[in-house]
Amino acid sequence: MRQFKTASLPSVDRTLRVLEAIAESQRGLTLTQLAERLGFPRSTVYCLLLSLERNGYVQRRTARGPYLPGKKIFSLCEKAAEGTALAEIARPHLVSLMARRRLPVQMALFLQGQVTLIAQFAPAAAPKPATWIGQRLDWHCTALGKALAAHFAPRQLTELIQAHGLPRHNHNTIVSEREIVEELALTRQRGYAVDDEEDLIGYRCVAAPVLGSAGEPIAAVSLMGTTAQIDPRKASELGADLVATAAEVSRPLGSGAARPRYAAAV
Repeated sequence: MRQFKTASLPSVDRTLRVLEAIAESQRGLTLTQLAERLGFPRSTVYCLLLSLERNGYVQRRTARGPYLPGKKIFSLCEKAAEGTALAEIARPHLVSLMARRRLPVQMALFLQGQVTLIAQFAPAAAPKPATWIGQRLDWHCTALGKALAAHFAPRQLTELIQAHGLPRHNHNTIVSEREIVEELALTRQRGYAVDDEEDLIGYRCVAAPVLGSAGEPIAAVSLMGTTAQIDPRKASELGADLVATAAEVSRPLGSGAARPRYAAAV
C-alpha cells in the first residue's frame, strides 16, 4: 500500500467510513446504529449524515427510516464505468495518433459544466503533461471543451454560460459571450477546435469531437504541445487527423454501447 506523508483530514476519513458502513449494510443503518458501529460521537455522525443527505449521497425512505446509499453514489459509479469503457474503446486509436504525431493525446467528457479527462497518452521521449486523468478543466479556454460545446443547442449553451461564466485564465482567454459563440461557430465549420494559449501560456491544443449517430457530442480527442511544437499553420493538418481519429472512435458507439449519457450535462 502506498505510504502518504501528508495526514488525511479526519472529517473526510469519517465521512468515507460512514458511507462504507451504509453501503455494506443490507437494509441501511440508523443514526444510532452508525454511531455505535463506528464509535463516533452521535453529534458528529448526525452532521456528516446531514451533509451527505443534502448532497444526495445518502437517502431515507421515511423521516425516521435508516440511511441508505443515495442516487448520487450510483450516478458517480455509472459515470466512472462509462468513462472507463469509452476510454478502452478509444485506446488503440489514441495511441496510434500519439505515435503518428509524437504529441500527447487526451480524451475528455463534458460533465457538470467542465471537461473531465478520461484518457491521456504521451510519447516516452516527451515531457510528461501537467494534467492527469480525472482532472476537470474549464471548457471555454480548452480545445476539448470548445470541440464539445460547439455542438450544444443554443439554449443549452446559454444556460451553461449563465451557470458557470467565462472566467479569465490569462489575457488570451475568451471571456465575451459573443466572442465564444463566434468561436464555436468557427469550430463547427472547420470540424475541430483550437486553444491558442487560452488556458496556459506557451501551450496550444487542437481537438475534435466524437459524435454520436444523431450528431450529439459524446467526447472529444485532442493533441497538445508547446507553441513551438504546434505552429498555427499546422493546426489544420492536426485537426484533420483528429477528426479522422474521432470518427474511428465513434464507429462502435453507433449502437449506444459504452456511450456516456451525460456528455452535455450543464
